Amino acid sequence: MDTPIRQNIEQAVAWLDDADGLLIAAGAGMSVGAGFPETADSRRLARALSVIGRVRPAGCDIGAPEAFREAPRAAWGAYGYQLNSCRQSDPHPGYAILRRWADAAPQGAFVYTSNVDGHFSKAGFSEDRVVEAAGSLHWLQCRKACTPQLWSADGFEPKIKEANGELAGVVPTCPHCGSAARPNISLSKDWDWVPNRTMRQHALMSSWLMAMKRLVVVEVGADELAIRRFSEQNGPRVIRIHPTDFAISPEVGLGFAASALEGLRRLDECRAPARKVGT
Repeated sequence: MDTPIRQNIEQAVAWLDDADGLLIAAGAGMSVGAGFPETADSRRLARALSVIGRVRPAGCDIGAPEAFREAPRAAWGAYGYQLNSCRQSDPHPGYAILRRWADAAPQGAFVYTSNVDGHFSKAGFSEDRVVEAAGSLHWLQCRKACTPQLWSADGFEPKIKEANGELAGVVPTCPHCGSAARPNISLSKDWDWVPNRTMRQHALMSSWLMAMKRLVVVEVGADELAIRRFSEQNGPRVIRIHPTDFAISPEVGLGFAASALEGLRRLDECRAPARKVGT
């Protein structure tokens, strides 16, 4: 192992062992290994959209909130497909590594993620310790935002027509006004997104951060500029893991060229001998 790489790993391990709290900042790359591609232009979603694109009304953008008014079956064909994919896939072992690190920190961990797949909760992180910055596919809201109330998508089982990629069956509706329901995720130019759940998560995280003395940020798979800025604002002990865009100012943290799972495994393996010595 090259000396600079070894030194970076040793420093990162020392930070993790000393941390009183762990802040996990996760982007789309964290989903790789669980059946999700690395960018928002996912192959799965693109596949559904390519079918829908042949039948959707002219000028209807499936990625915009208006789609749930203009073409709700087409919109739910795309997002229902993604919801099914999230439900059917399991979090990769990197989530378990982060859980173990979180359990070892005196003040535990908080997650800040742009992902809408719900995999941190599925991996056992408390919902009170996760900020889903863009919302979640697993919660629904009124497309018109007639009420700030959200409701679980658990009872909704989307069936997608293979012929045209649209939703088969009944479009979910708002229990208050009867309009079409939509996922509680932030879409393009989305003035109707109901942010109440995410705002509550932010408030909980802010209180937790105020109590941290030796915070370490583990940033994994973040292509999103907002996630990367968030990590750096909570430095100076940031561990950035990304296969290509891993550069970070040495005044802020350390970077590792690796996928989320590979990088977490590498650091965990280096922490393992220290755990054995301490036992």
